[in-house]
Amino acid sequence: MPPTITDYETSIHAAFLPAPALWYAVEPLLPDPPKGKRPARPRRDNRQMFYAMHYLLRAGLQRNALPRCLGAASTVHDRLQEWAAAGVFRQRWTLGLWELHVENRLDWSFQSLDG
Repeated sequence: MPPTITDYETSIHAAFLPAPALWYAVEPLLPDPPKGKRPARPRRDNRQMFYAMHYLLRAGLQRNALPRCLGAASTVHDRLQEWAAAGVFRQRWTLGLWELHVENRLDWSFQSLDG
């Protein structure tokens, strides 16, 4: 069942939003919310936070330039840190490489290192 279109999806140009397949690939990797004291505000939706991260990377903006409809910059940053610590992005990268390898779309004979 496709997700419901949200206000942030209609407010942001489609070129800056991730493909739904990317969200469906990342969603199962996300950790459960941290246990602890009850937050003062309800936790923001993971999908919205992912869209905000993708928007910043795609648009090449600093986090403080994030449109408010995608959430507070500090909230997005906190979620990014939480997911990075949980290994979400490393897992997605590894799975993506594996998928490309299985489809024979990687040329392992050529590698490049920058730095």
